Amino acid sequence: MISWVRNIVRPNINVKPTLLLSHHLYYTAFKDQSYARPAKQLAEFFPTQNLIWMWGHEHRLAIYDLFSIDGGIKAYGRCLGHGGMPVDVSTADNFKLSKAPLLLYDSSTHKLDDGTEVGRNGFVVLTLDDFMLTLDYRDLTRQDTSRIAVA
Repeated sequence: MISWVRNIVRPNINVKPTLLLSHHLYYTAFKDQSYARPAKQLAEFFPTQNLIWMWGHEHRLAIYDLFSIDGGIKAYGRCLGHGGMPVDVSTADNFKLSKAPLLLYDSSTHKLDDGTEVGRNGFVVLTLDDFMLTLDYRDLTRQDTSRIAVA
C-alpha cells in the first residue's frame, strides 16, 4: 500500500486538497483507543499539507480541529457517522479536550425499546464538487444535524 502511494499517487509531488478515509480513528477526545501508526506512515507524503481525515469505528458524530499525535500527519479529524449500533452516552466528564481538539459533538440521545438511553445514530453524506467538499450529517430520523462546508 505504501509503495502504491509513493509511486502512483505521489501526493508530495501532486499537492492538492486531500481527503483520507479509514475505518479506525487517528485520534479521539474520548476514551477509545487511537490508531496513530497509519498517520506516521503517511507523514512523508504530506509534510506541509493540511488534510481532512474521516473515520468510522468510533460511532459518534465528532468533528475535530487540526491535530496530530506521535509524529503523524496534521489532519482535521471527522467521524464518518454515528450509526450502526447503540452509542454510549458521553458527557464532558467522559472526554478530555487535551487529547484532541473537539469542535463539535452530537450529544443528543434517544431511548431503545428497553428504555436504555443511547446516543442518536446517523450518517454523513459527502458531496464533492471540484475542490469543494460538503459534509451533510443526518441523524436516524434523517434530520440535518450539522451541515459543514470545507473549502
